[in-house]
Formats: sequence, structure tokens, C-alpha cells
Amino acid sequence: MIKPKTDCLICPSRDLSVFQTLEPELLDRVNQTRTSNLYKKGQIIFYEGNPAFGMFCIRTGKVKLYKSTSEGKRLIVRLSGPGDQLGYLAMFGNQPYSATAEVIEDAIICFIDRSILFPLLSKSNVLTLNYVKTVAKELFLIQSRATDIALGSVRERMASLLLLLKEKYGKKTRDRILLDIPLSRTDLAEMAGTTKETAIRVLSDFRHEKLVDDQGENIVLLQPLRLAAIAGFTD
Repeated sequence: MIKPKTDCLICPSRDLSVFQTLEPELLDRVNQTRTSNLYKKGQIIFYEGNPAFGMFCIRTGKVKLYKSTSEGKRLIVRLSGPGDQLGYLAMFGNQPYSATAEVIEDAIICFIDRSILFPLLSKSNVLTLNYVKTVAKELFLIQSRATDIALGSVRERMASLLLLLKEKYGKKTRDRILLDIPLSRTDLAEMAGTTKETAIRVLSDFRHEKLVDDQGENIVLLQPLRLAAIAGFTD
């Protein structure tokens, strides 16, 4: 495992993380005790069911978290990027990791042991509040995704998924929005709770309707408002 040189004090993703307003002396404690590793695309950070001895913070790159069924199928439950934390729910609940974390874009990821993090929480109300906000946001997204998958058609779910990706990874270029994250059709199917073949068919329909386009490995949204109508986000 490659050990990159990193420093929490000048981390480009700190302002996106729970550590953004951490007191300087406590941030220095994190900086002195965390470890950093460079992960290549396709590498596993942790597996579903493994014990959680701490949490991970993404400095650069992107990660997908997925659950596996007894039939061997996968459901991607979350995509994470710079500033996001991984494994903290399992760590706080003293439970095994509930999903597998796989790198989808080369990443530098730091690990903070729970023996270091827990004392920090008792000393910093700011850090505790930031974690409460993060947990609340994640639980809201999980509930929304579960509702979409349970009640929506595949067409509605795919439109909703594309708009969800837009909120976090969308980059406006002229009159279109590029989803700046490399996702295969299998990834999209696993996020929408459908088969690869069905995902390909729905995306093909969207292209024919001039709703989306392709740019290499990335998807471009051409008409987000129409996608919102399909997803049921508008009247």
C-alpha cells in the first residue's frame, strides 16, 4: 500500500468534512494519529461484515458502497467523494460494516482509529454536532432511496438517480450538466435496483428523448427539468 504525504491542516477536502470547524489543537491531534493510503480503482477499503475499528475520510477520489444479497446481487447504497466519511455508523454503533467499500476512482483515504476519535467527540461540541448533521443527512437519503426503489417504476427511479447524482457531482458546461463521476451501466443498475439490461434500455430511451447524452464514461444531463417531472419531483 502506497503511503502518500498528507496533512490535515492543508487538506483540500477538510472544508467538506466534519473536521472543517474542529478546534486547531484537536485537528492537530487527528493529523498526528491518522494514517493515509493511496487506493487504486477497484481496490476494496473494507468488506461488509468486517469489524469497524474506526472510520475513513476521503481526501481525493471516489468510492461506492454496496450491499450483497444471498443470490450474489449487489445494491449500491451510496457514492462518496472528497470530504465524505466511511464506516462511521458502524463504528458508532459498535457493529460490523454494513456494506463493502470499493474505489471507483483512484483515491487517497485517511483512517482514524475509534480510540482517537471518541475522546475528540467528548472534547468538541462542534465535532459532535457535525456528526449529528452528517448522520441525519445520510439517514434521510437512505429513506428516500428505499422509497424510490419500493414505489417507483424503473424509469422514475433512473430519473431520480440521475438528479441525485447531479446534486453532488453535476458540473455545468454551457447549457448541459456533466455528471463528473465514472459509472458503468452495471453501477447505475445496482443503484436503481434493476438489471443491467433494463438500465441500458431506460438510458437509451432517455437519449432518444434528448434528456441525456454520453461523454466518455460520463453522462450528461440535457433537460434536468423534464427528468424531475419523470421522477415526480414537480407538479
